[in-house]
Amino acid sequence: MLPTHIVEALTGVPGDVEAVRQWLTSRNHHQETLNRVVWFAATHARNFATEAKIDIVLLALARGAEPHRMFAIQTTAGETAHSADALSVVSSQAAQSSPRLIDLLLRYRTEVNDNRAERTYKTQNGQEGTFTYSPLAYALFNNPPPFRKRHLAVAIALLRGGMSLDRAIVPMTMDGHETGRSEPIEWLLNEKERLDPSLADDVTFSAIKALVRQVRAAGSYRGYVIEQRRTYALVRHLAIRDRATTRDGVLRFLARTGERGLFRRVMSYLPPPPLPPPRVVYTIRVRMVATEEQTFFKIKSTTVLAKVFRAYAKVVGGREGHPYTTQWAFSLQTFPDVLIEGWQTGDDLGLADGSIIDAMLYAEHPVGLREQAVAAAAAADAARQYLEHLRADERFLGAEDAEEAVAHAAACGAWGLDWDAEEAVARAAACGLD
Repeated sequence: MLPTHIVEALTGVPGDVEAVRQWLTSRNHHQETLNRVVWFAATHARNFATEAKIDIVLLALARGAEPHRMFAIQTTAGETAHSADALSVVSSQAAQSSPRLIDLLLRYRTEVNDNRAERTYKTQNGQEGTFTYSPLAYALFNNPPPFRKRHLAVAIALLRGGMSLDRAIVPMTMDGHETGRSEPIEWLLNEKERLDPSLADDVTFSAIKALVRQVRAAGSYRGYVIEQRRTYALVRHLAIRDRATTRDGVLRFLARTGERGLFRRVMSYLPPPPLPPPRVVYTIRVRMVATEEQTFFKIKSTTVLAKVFRAYAKVVGGREGHPYTTQWAFSLQTFPDVLIEGWQTGDDLGLADGSIIDAMLYAEHPVGLREQAVAAAAAADAARQYLEHLRADERFLGAEDAEEAVAHAAACGAWGLDWDAEEAVARAAACGLD
């Protein structure tokens, strides 16, 4: 726990920043103590000068604080639990938060796209529902209209730091595991506008939606910034050749000026494209569920997992007589019923050094078994319908024989979903029915 005078210095108006700095540097503090310093300094933005607040947070982080540490937050009516990390809370305090502080917390965060804000609600039937939020989703969710320019600045800071538009909201099971489904940030924006139609006239909210749409189209915030610069250059190129016009006098002068240095100077005020994310090299394990045999692969965090799966099928699967990737199914241990499609990277799935991916034959995977069951049921239903049609026309032998034929048809197994009834009966005959 923090001493009372330090808590008062961190939360008071004005805060005694120098006293906190001396206390932090005077002794070695437990990690939990440093975590609380980050929490109080970051979340009491209105009581600190920006530079002083960032200095305290940076000092605590440098001495070993964990910025992803979650703290309980005072609940409101209808909530049974509410917790978040410092980044999520700072992002939601758009009125007094600083993009520089968001950049700092993002840089020290263990994983940029971890959902570190959690709310647990009681439903109408008395059960509990828990959802985790990304910092961007938490910021948009907790801010009531009207939206201000500071909200847009927070969204830009988070996206610039590598925040993903996907997995904005993730439902959780009662035992704390993900359900395997999630909602992107666009879903949250649409829901917010559906619940409050007045947001359609909110200029800043529309600007946030446009930003999200453009980043999504560009593939990343870096791609969005590069495309923005390319668009400006293209407009100027067209304007010089009288193929584009504008009623804005300043823009018209800038576009048509022959002095290129002026245009480049104006462009220099735009934010530079962020650097691409660093490529981390680590080792993952692919475990064959049937034999518990593990195969190690050294990959980059940006490696497409389809390459790993092809290598596994060729080497290990070839030994087992199944050398093709389509014969295998891969999934995470936390979501055994969900297939990894292969186009994802290690970053997309949150893999780290030592992560395990389960491998089994596709025909034995829950997804493959479901497909087989659906195919068999559809084929049996097609045969049953055709046999009932024959019964109605009195062209079949009798009721008992007909029922027996249907049973044999269903037992014949993996019939395709696209067969018609006549072909189904023909294949039933090939299985031994007269």
